[in-house]
Amino acid sequence: MVVRYVLVGQDLAGVRFAISPFNELSLSLRAWRDPGRYPLHLPWIHELVRARGDLDAETLDELVNGVLWTPDFLNPLPASPVTRLEDEFALVAATPPAVVERDLRLLHGPDYRPPPLSRILSALEGYWERCFAPHWPRMRALLEGDVTYRGREIAQRGLAAMFAGLAGRVSLTGEFYRGRALGGLGGGVGRSVLFGGTPGPQELVRALNSVGGWTQLKFKATSKLEFNGAFGLDNPFANDVRGFPSSLGFPAPLLQNRSSLINVIYRPRSDLLFSGEYRHLRTFDIDAGSPTSDQLNLMMGILF
Repeated sequence: MVVRYVLVGQDLAGVRFAISPFNELSLSLRAWRDPGRYPLHLPWIHELVRARGDLDAETLDELVNGVLWTPDFLNPLPASPVTRLEDEFALVAATPPAVVERDLRLLHGPDYRPPPLSRILSALEGYWERCFAPHWPRMRALLEGDVTYRGREIAQRGLAAMFAGLAGRVSLTGEFYRGRALGGLGGGVGRSVLFGGTPGPQELVRALNSVGGWTQLKFKATSKLEFNGAFGLDNPFANDVRGFPSSLGFPAPLLQNRSSLINVIYRPRSDLLFSGEYRHLRTFDIDAGSPTSDQLNLMMGILF
């Protein structure tokens, strides 16, 4: 199963960094269940093996299944970089029994009989004290250092640079413009000026004020396969468009253009590529109409 997060509009601006000791605790149960997948943590895994006899191993085993999924109620949404473990324990303790049963049966099947939430929390508290508490100050220092670094990246280089640094396979790019008479640069829906009155020497001319830009999110799944999503907006100022009478010799100006697309690019060889793209276009005109267009494009390219 693939989980996709779609960020549009102001979603990217709403991204926040937080630290959750409870998430770290519950997700570490993957190493508890299948230590062979985490050789990097071998010294800590030796501690887990020595501690098994002193913990409620039966309950801890049931909090992760064979494909290493954990129940959603054990992964509370952290509120800030200074989230406290006791606050998250209290939040999980307030989970309705029906939610606990639902989440655990999704892991183990409809006939599974989950243990009481009180036993689950008791097992996790023992697991924390024995296996996590001695290491948490160092882990938290590393996590807080990463949050500080990401915040500095945003402040100094922008959100796109920060996202690009999260993974080499992901990049966020874009451009923004704001000004008058930008038709030659693609602004103002291709128009630099507005004309009013009858064509001739006395005709009024005004530079069209517009704002817009585009952003693109790229994901390189492999060296041969790439996915892209993009959104662009060109928005002439309504006050300019509506406050200036159109000339009889020129068409009525448009108010806004929007374009969004998704595509996939496959490169079976260094000199050959195939691409499929879906594009949605929408235009708003001065008469309040908003015609749309949907395009599906298929392409093959040979690189020289």
